[in-house]
Amino acid sequence: TLKEKIYEKYINYKLKKIKKKQSEESDVFTYDSKLEILFISDDHFYVEYNSKYSNKYLDPIFEDLSKKFKSRKLHLSSQISNKKNITSYQIKTRPNSEEIKIEIDILDFLNQLKEDIQNTKYKNINFENIDYILKRKLEDINEGRNFIEDMKVKPKFIFYSSYAHPFKIGINIASKLHKIKTIDVQHGIQGKNNPDYTNWTKVPNNKYEMLPDWFWTWNEISKERIENLDNNSLSGLNATVSG
Repeated sequence: TLKEKIYEKYINYKLKKIKKKQSEESDVFTYDSKLEILFISDDHFYVEYNSKYSNKYLDPIFEDLSKKFKSRKLHLSSQISNKKNITSYQIKTRPNSEEIKIEIDILDFLNQLKEDIQNTKYKNINFENIDYILKRKLEDINEGRNFIEDMKVKPKFIFYSSYAHPFKIGINIASKLHKIKTIDVQHGIQGKNNPDYTNWTKVPNNKYEMLPDWFWTWNEISKERIENLDNNSLSGLNATVSG
């Protein structure tokens, strides 16, 4: 629901403490030498149907690929998990232990952004905790990296939705180092003004370090917006139409 999305994104997102049984299962999964495909599911994508909760975007793919490949589904939880009966195991992460330091050029950018916004109709936005929020997001990125690094045997593919979540950005960064292919499954309309999926303006010379390897889209329109720039040149990103 819209209320859940707002609560999830802007009010209080955090990883829930994992119960002992779930932790043990995650440990078993970490050492699964036969695992080929990992699915990471967010709890706010679960909907109730026939008294059961399922991820309407990932579960059909998970069920299909599980027939041919060794697959496992874990879910990234938040306080919304308390309201839903989700049977997949929660992700076990190693908390970030590194000291988060924000580089000077980032701080300069934030200060300039504050000044620019003061000259707009959004001048009443409170930036008092922006540094703290940024550090928390960077910690989430590091936890995503730790999750991949701590897996003794890595999967070949990782499916998820909403790649811009900091934890998944960390997964993308670490996965590229270990040659794991990451796939972002479309979870909503990707309009022409969606900054996460279109209007690319800066294309790196080598590769994207924080983006998924593939975008699993609903239609040709979404595919074209991801793969092409406004000037008819290529973005360097890969997308496929799944329907």
